Amino acid sequence: MKHFILSLTCSLMIVSTAISQSNYLIKNVNINTTHRIQDLKFIDSTRGIAISHSEIFYTVDAGENWQLKFSIPPSSGLEVINHQNDSIIVTGFYGFSGPSHLSFLFSDSTFQLVNLPNTYNLAYVNPTYFNDSMWSTYGTGNPSTNGLLVIKGANYRRIDTNQCILDIYDDRISYYNGTHLKYSVDSGKSWISISNLPVSGASQSAFQTYYDGNSNLYVHKHGSFLENYHDSTFISNDFGLSWLMLGTAPKPRRLHFVNNQTVVGVDSNLFYYSIDGGFTFNTLQIDSNSTGAAELWVHSTDRFFSWNQNKGLVVIEKNLTTQLDHIQNESFAFSLYPNPAKNSFSIDMETIDIKQVQVFDLTGKIYFESRHKQSQIEVSEFPNGIYFVSIITNNQHSTKRLVVYH
Repeated sequence: MKHFILSLTCSLMIVSTAISQSNYLIKNVNINTTHRIQDLKFIDSTRGIAISHSEIFYTVDAGENWQLKFSIPPSSGLEVINHQNDSIIVTGFYGFSGPSHLSFLFSDSTFQLVNLPNTYNLAYVNPTYFNDSMWSTYGTGNPSTNGLLVIKGANYRRIDTNQCILDIYDDRISYYNGTHLKYSVDSGKSWISISNLPVSGASQSAFQTYYDGNSNLYVHKHGSFLENYHDSTFISNDFGLSWLMLGTAPKPRRLHFVNNQTVVGVDSNLFYYSIDGGFTFNTLQIDSNSTGAAELWVHSTDRFFSWNQNKGLVVIEKNLTTQLDHIQNESFAFSLYPNPAKNSFSIDMETIDIKQVQVFDLTGKIYFESRHKQSQIEVSEFPNGIYFVSIITNNQHSTKRLVVYH
């Protein structure tokens, strides 16, 4: 079937008004760094790793607080986090030793440094560990040694001989080589090529492509001087058979397809959110005067992290008062400690006539319920994750987040 393009800017509307603050909350998280966060990944619902160019941080409370795990030479350039269960590999450049990767377990207090082989003195770009191999675009200024490279041990394998822009996200892989968008559904064993793209003539540095692992493709072209630096962005929900133009206003460089309906992204100042597969977007202002590219990382369907030039690392999440329909506007103060909880937690509040206490997870499954105030609530049998503690009195209802981590 021939590819075709729908340039229907009016059909896909970016809603310029911000989402009400009652629907989403943006708040800073506790991380002690002055450097830009380059990548952030969650191993499970509570544990995560974040990196700057020369620092590695960890969290055990779903990203509320981050602690420094490793500090490496400031001349380093860490770029990408990959993990398989508790085994973590961070790729980039370590000091002046060249392209490297650092490997460690989440619980480790030391890491193993492995330098990449550099037989041909290649200029690696964002080397990424994927499927037991190192993937990287590279070049030496000589067209015969430009392309996309896969390294396993001391062995090299060329995927493409053109200068390429590579994108690997989780187990999703795609790249652009100047003429084609190529993506793989089998971890790089074979490739599907799309030649009739929504824009053409873009240099590799001005063109980015993303594949979500299902049927969605996303193309972002950086505007040139002749285009008044207006970016063009397109989305396809059918493996590139048809494309829909999002317009030429500033847009996220990357859209995250959280599921078939939820699509999110950020630019330097705004959080974009779609609940209809990317056909319409709402926006929420993160900051009013930040410049430069921004990144977004997904924790769960309704919880995201972003690095902002002025605000630092922030979390964007659904407000409990709208995420949970039965929670009323009226509330009262109470606190939970310890939080995160390992074996049990306590509720600290003034003496109020409590009618009900509930502890439930993100799906609404109830793990604890009582008609009386409890001095301690046992959570030793709860799976690690995020929970909500809901308290109902005579005429009020209040809920707080609880993290359980064993």
